[in-house]
Amino acid sequence: MLRRFRVLALLVCLALSAVVAVPTWAACALGLDESFSRSPEGEESENSVQEYVACKDHPSILHASIVAVASSQANVHAGQDENYDLAIALKYAPHGKVIAESIFPAELPNGGGPRLTSITLDTANYLLAPQLRAFGVRAKLDMRFTFSEELNLFLVKGKKIVKVLSNAPMHIYFSNRWPECREQTREAQRVAVLDKAKSNGWYDILIQEKLIDSEGKVDASGQCQMVPTATATKEYRLKFDGKAYVIPNEMQHFDCRVC
Repeated sequence: MLRRFRVLALLVCLALSAVVAVPTWAACALGLDESFSRSPEGEESENSVQEYVACKDHPSILHASIVAVASSQANVHAGQDENYDLAIALKYAPHGKVIAESIFPAELPNGGGPRLTSITLDTANYLLAPQLRAFGVRAKLDMRFTFSEELNLFLVKGKKIVKVLSNAPMHIYFSNRWPECREQTREAQRVAVLDKAKSNGWYDILIQEKLIDSEGKVDASGQCQMVPTATATKEYRLKFDGKAYVIPNEMQHFDCRVC
């Protein structure tokens, strides 16, 4: 019964999205916690322009839902080769009104390499300062031999959504794609933790990294298995500069080793 309800809510959402600038109001109002993609023109193909949608209850504002929509830029015809605009809104469920919203032009990377494949809302406890809790939008990117996930953090300030962290790489994976059990991979798994130390009144964000190198090896049964060959840990500190958190260069420039 619950599954049928969720499917019905999603269908309502898709129907409304053809006429509503920021879709999924209906789905969020029905309590749907989803992320999905669709072709605005109704054309499904490998190269068709997609919209990526996510909605979720706000973690600290009662009866409020967050809706995020990533879509191709309005003035770009080949949207699959350009960065995506990101629209975010906060909707108050009891009276159905949008209480805060903002659009971030060309915010999410896409084209020139990795392609955007999905977005999700992250409502972990990002308490950046006392009584100041952020929420995240995670964007997944894919280029077949490599994929990654980036974290963006936002705050609700009055009637606006304000960005305080932009495109922090949180998961990175590279493969050399060699055949015959000679594949080599490097993967970085990163977790965000709030520190007690502060910069400009806001808590520093610590990014704890685990780096894993693996390669293909033939096991006793003759099957190829990916086996870890080396692991390492590292920590990065993101400080608030008064406007946003600054990502260290060494965290941005990843040594893929096998690419």
